[in-house]
Order: sequence, then C-alpha cells, then structure tokens
Amino acid sequence: MTPILTKSHAFAAAAAGNLFAIAATAGAALAAGVSAPIIGIVDKLGVDAATMGDVHHLGAYQVKAGGTIAAGDPLTSDSNGQAVKAVVTNSTVVWVGAIALEAGVSGDLVRCLIVQTTLSKPSA
Repeated sequence: MTPILTKSHAFAAAAAGNLFAIAATAGAALAAGVSAPIIGIVDKLGVDAATMGDVHHLGAYQVKAGGTIAAGDPLTSDSNGQAVKAVVTNSTVVWVGAIALEAGVSGDLVRCLIVQTTLSKPSA
C-alpha cells in the first residue's frame, strides 16, 4: 500500500491498526460511527494508550471491513472503527473516509483510497 500523507497523532486510548480514526481533543481516536469526520486510517501497527501513533491521511491503504464491501463503495465507520458501506437516508450526513478498491467481507483487510468527504440527502 502507498500512503502519501502520514502524520503522528497523540492517542489517549489504544487503537488497533487498519481502523478509521477521527480528530480528538488531544490528537486522534478511533472512529465510532458515521457522525464524526474521519481523518484517516490508523497504521497497521496500531497504537498503545497515551502514546503517539501514525494515521494515514491520503493515498492507498488497507482498512478492516466490518461488513460486506464491494469495489467502488464509499466507506464509513461502524461503531468499532471498521469500514462499512456508507448508506445515506433522508436528512442525514454520513462521513466517508475511503473508497473501496476491492471487495471484502467482515474481518478482511480491504485495499482502499483514503478520502475525506461527506454524503448527504436532503429531506424528501
């Protein structure tokens, strides 16, 4: 995998590798759903609590799937920082952290292109 932009962030809590990360008051934390801006993917080595850890912000990398993913799916975070297909309903905003480059199922490491964007649908 070829991350283009990687930065070290302080983590208050431990974070396993290949999961989505969000910005936190003191640095970064694991993503826990679709409502917070995803800033990247935690490096495969993960990070211990109260230490610095790398987050890949741009480029191609692998993310751990939390469900069935198809190539081309926009990916967001489940409650555990794992990648799931972003699904938008009326009057919602879903934060996207990557686009899948290959298919996978729960537990797989899926190649993806790291992006930060949102999907939304106006109310009907």
